[in-house]
Amino acid sequence: MKTRSILILCAIVTFGFNVSGTETSCENCHISLKEQLSRPVIQWRASVHRQAGISCTDCHGGDPAAEKTNAAHNREKGWIGKPGPIRIVKLCGNCHADEPFMKKYNPNARTDQLRNYLTSNHGINIIKKKDGRAATCVSCHGAHDILKAMNPRSHVYPAKVVETCAKCHGNKKLMAVFGISGNEVTEYKKSVHANALYKKHDLSAPTCNDCHGNHGAAPPGAKSVEKVCGTCHVMNRKLFDESPHKAWDEMGLKGCVECHGNHAILHPTDAMLSKKGGICLNCHEPGEEAFKTMENMYQSLTQIKRKLNKSEKLVTTASEKGMLMDDAMLTLQDAKTKYILSRTAVHKFDGNYVEKAVKNVQNDVKKVHKIAKESLTEVEKRRTGFYRFSGFILILLILLWLKIRSMER
Repeated sequence: MKTRSILILCAIVTFGFNVSGTETSCENCHISLKEQLSRPVIQWRASVHRQAGISCTDCHGGDPAAEKTNAAHNREKGWIGKPGPIRIVKLCGNCHADEPFMKKYNPNARTDQLRNYLTSNHGINIIKKKDGRAATCVSCHGAHDILKAMNPRSHVYPAKVVETCAKCHGNKKLMAVFGISGNEVTEYKKSVHANALYKKHDLSAPTCNDCHGNHGAAPPGAKSVEKVCGTCHVMNRKLFDESPHKAWDEMGLKGCVECHGNHAILHPTDAMLSKKGGICLNCHEPGEEAFKTMENMYQSLTQIKRKLNKSEKLVTTASEKGMLMDDAMLTLQDAKTKYILSRTAVHKFDGNYVEKAVKNVQNDVKKVHKIAKESLTEVEKRRTGFYRFSGFILILLILLWLKIRSMER
């Protein structure tokens, strides 16, 4: 028992030394100052840099062993104080672009962040145009409180990326300088993507960096990012590339963005194909062949949706009445999947192709409808039989009661 206690004590002491490490004069001094000057130390102590042994002097320079401020901030010892935007990028790049250095901490660590950043609008503004208003590494990752990306407290955690970008891109006055509206964040928060992220807590839902990139955000020459949609919506992109609309590239139109928008992407509905306010009317006039295709696709999809909903209600009703509906429910699930595929088929903009996809749904819907109807008919038969049997028993009871009364008299 004593040996076990000693081992535990040694482990605790060893852990303590590993966590605390060797304190520098930077820590000892700043931790005793006002909040603005002590906060960096508190943040750094919880950061990924502290865990890796990166200290204050690695970024700010100076003498960590000096007792007095002037000696610690000695420029001959490399003191640079608070680095400016250009220097921040170079400081971060000194380590993060150094492959042998980064591999010591993580064999799979990326070392192309700086190279990508220099191609981005942020990098071009900072390095080439010397415009310090653009984002640097610390604008997104934080200065002292840098954490791993998948740490929920990190500035670049998926659920926090939008707010991090909003620090600049939600500032309309600042964005106006760069010819950007500043409404992007507000619009995104109305989108189906934001709904998946914030309400459904789906961390795989796209945020700013999924479409624009992170270090190489909005690279030069990319007029739009609509081709990125295909990385998630693979089938939609494949069908679109097989459609007459593939020629949009030559016309200067922007693929997915033309119909769905970019930031305020709403949940798609069949109404987008309606002849009353449908998306197609933005380009096509009534009477065109494309208009007829749109109308046919709308009719096919809305009709099969009504039939699908009706069959689902029948299955639910039969199930609530005590019938075993496992087979119907499995077929119904297949029908729903095929219905989603039939809506996806719209991206080929071929009425016959959509009609074929709808027929696949219809076959399953008929099976479900038949099973549900048969089950409900069986329910009625059982109910009728129960009523008849109950009536027969009731008559017997009445006759028995009359017989007993007769015998008593």
